[in-house]
Amino acid sequence: MAHQVVVTEEHYVFKPETKKQLFILLAVGLGVFILGLVLAMSGGGHHEETKGGHAALQNSDLVASVQQHAAASEGHAAAEHHETAPWLKRLYSSLWMNNVFFAGLGIIGLFFVAIQYAAQAGWSVGVTRIGIAMGNWIPIAGILMLVLWFATSHDIFHWTHDYLYGEKLSNGQPNPQYDSIIDNKAPFFFWPLAGGTFPIFFIFRMVLFFGVWYWFFIMIR
Repeated sequence: MAHQVVVTEEHYVFKPETKKQLFILLAVGLGVFILGLVLAMSGGGHHEETKGGHAALQNSDLVASVQQHAAASEGHAAAEHHETAPWLKRLYSSLWMNNVFFAGLGIIGLFFVAIQYAAQAGWSVGVTRIGIAMGNWIPIAGILMLVLWFATSHDIFHWTHDYLYGEKLSNGQPNPQYDSIIDNKAPFFFWPLAGGTFPIFFIFRMVLFFGVWYWFFIMIR
């Protein structure tokens, strides 16, 4: 009589003590994150003020120079792109970097499990489910990456500003904010469109990479 073999999906179960420690670390991390935002809102995060005013003076000169340089243009770029509050910039950059970090952890977990299957290793049977659990974050990270990019791109990525592209303004005058280095990299972001428009090639690569990683994760799982 043939015996039927049923394969069930394994799930990693955290012990109560481990869950408690994880929640404590989560609360501490959230508290430190909020503290950083409060310091950014109050201006306490500017370390230049602790250097006898010398660094603050240099910063003021730099800001004045940048303002004079921007005033030489048509002035429409500064009117269209309002300045975001420093604490919001810190929030955006922190969310982006953390999402990239955890996406990397998910890919590392997937890579570890793939190596174990390819090598037909037996010692890692008990820990492969941890790598699978890490890989479950890949599709979530991909969605968050797209949402964060559309919400914060101008505050995180300097190359998204359209006034950096084009040596001349619409009135034929030289563009004082033109950046030749970024303009030469425009096809890497905007191809097949022109620099400063919608970065279709950048978004396409992002969707393609996460799509391939998630497909590979499904096949391995």
